Amino acid sequence: MGDFNVIRYEHEKISHTPPTASDLLEFNDCLFECGLDDMNCTGCEYTWHNKQDSGSAVYSKLDRVLINASWSRAFAQTPAQFLPPGVSDHSPNLVTFHGDPLPRKIFSFLNCWADHSQFCNLVADAWRCYVAGTPNVQTHG
Repeated sequence: MGDFNVIRYEHEKISHTPPTASDLLEFNDCLFECGLDDMNCTGCEYTWHNKQDSGSAVYSKLDRVLINASWSRAFAQTPAQFLPPGVSDHSPNLVTFHGDPLPRKIFSFLNCWADHSQFCNLVADAWRCYVAGTPNVQTHG
């Protein structure tokens, strides 16, 4: 979420200078390639204002909350709310979570597994296996 400094659709800008088609296309192509879309939102339609007089005023939707399909399924009832801008030229954004995310998989361990004759060897072998991943994954072996 944040200020993307670009709009997605022509109707998201009120100005004497219309948006260029290439700006719209480039941003929308990027979102499509990344599998992202706007979160449902309420409140201020235009999230940025240049605070100029009516002849030079520009209103745009530059701030957004982008989500992927997994987020949408897990938090289907979670809207973004754009509040009035106050002293800033941007509208603050409030995301309120409703309901719980999808349940996590629960780790289960049956004590009878420890009674198996090869239990300790299997666990030791598993810990010696190389695991590729992010730097916070420690590898052994």
